Parts: sequence; C-alpha cells; structure tokens
Amino acid sequence: MLYITCRHLAEAATCLKVTSHIEQCSVNGIGLQLTEGIPHRIAMVSKLVDSDGRSVTSIVSEGDAVMGIDGCPVDASSMEVIEQLLSGAPQSSVRLTLRSDRNASHYDVTVKRHLPIRAWDVLHETRELVPEAYGKRLAVPGEVVGVLEEVRHLVTDNSGNIRDLLRQDLHVQTTLGFRVEHCGIGGSKSSWKVTYVIIGSAVHMNGDILEGDELLAVDGVSVVRADEIMMVDALRKNDVIGSKVRLMVYR
Repeated sequence: MLYITCRHLAEAATCLKVTSHIEQCSVNGIGLQLTEGIPHRIAMVSKLVDSDGRSVTSIVSEGDAVMGIDGCPVDASSMEVIEQLLSGAPQSSVRLTLRSDRNASHYDVTVKRHLPIRAWDVLHETRELVPEAYGKRLAVPGEVVGVLEEVRHLVTDNSGNIRDLLRQDLHVQTTLGFRVEHCGIGGSKSSWKVTYVIIGSAVHMNGDILEGDELLAVDGVSVVRADEIMMVDALRKNDVIGSKVRLMVYR
C-alpha cells in the first residue's frame, strides 16, 4: 500500500484515501469428459446445454473426436490447451466442431459454459488524494518519483504533449507462433525440431506445421546445421505484420 505524506499537513497525515472492493470471479465448463489420446474423444457427457439452456446432450456421442473449438483446430492440441479453450466466463458460449465416430462426418454444436469449475476473489483498490491535500506540496520517496517519471515519459513526447498511444509507438513486429529446439543431427534430417505450436498463431491456423516436424529450410536457405543465432535471424528476418515466410520441413 502506498502512503504519501504532506509537508503542510500534520507530520503523520495520510494524503491518500484508499477504497477497495472484492470482485467474485469464476470459471465454468460445459460438461464433457475427454480422453487423453490425440485427437481427444468424448469419454463421457454429463449435461450439455445450448445458449437458451435447452439440453443438447443427445446431439453428441461418446467416441466423437473434438476437431475444433470456436473455429480453432485442436485435433493435435494438448489436453491443457483443450481445457483452457473449453473453460471460460459463466454462461458464455463455445462452438465445438466434432467428428462423428460412427460415420466420420463433421458437425458443429454450440453449448453454454454452465458448470462451475473454479471460483476466487479479486481485491480491487483505488487511491485518491484527500481534499485537504489539494494544492499542497507533497513529499514522496525517491523510488516513487522514479516510477511517476517513467509513466510521464511513456505518455508524453519530448515537448510534454500527450501521446496518441493508439497511433504512436506501435509494436509492429510479430511471430510465426511455434517453438523449435536444437536437438542435434543424430538420426534426424535436421538439428532443429518443432516442439510446440501456439494455438491461434499463423502457423497453427495454416495447419501445415506440426509438433515433431524437423525444420530444413527458411525461405530456401538451409537451417539443418544452423546455430541458435542463425535460426533466430532466419525466422525473424522480416517479421513485420503481413510479411510471409516459406518453411521446408521433414515429417
């Protein structure tokens, strides 16, 4: 908690009024139990309901595979990712794309997150100067002044004018959305292997790069024996938003 004392008030006077409130937060699930194998299949259905609260349990069947969640392919995703995508704000909706175990056809079903999974409290605090401190000279610790100066430099330009943070100093670089690990050649084709594909990333949405793929070339340049610096430079050579890269992999 931050306290600021005022030179022209009583020595121990507190110049900040602190108000607080507790927000109750929770995460809900949809009522499905899935298998561990990939793709994840429905092991058990407890109770699925649509956005109007009507039961849609009979639409899905045990053994059907989960192929997508809200339009994101998840047929090769980990259980941790699946659980994160299925859980969410209470009474919110999520769209599942499933593959029938009976005839291999794909179908969609939209269900509501109606089953509580976890709940917790979040403490929110706000601080404002008490009226008696308005117009007074304040004394604060040096580290507080340093933080305030950093904030001032962030939101103002060299002339002291307020920056338009929506238009200025945008971070315009991006990533492809996968992780690679240097594992040595050994019996592999390349010393670099894809270890993780980030859900929703460019690589994930493209669908052509999977965990376990060995990276052979970037934009036609071999990276089979590249060191870490060469690999980073190759993948981030032109990483502005909208730029493209051509990858060659061995699977």
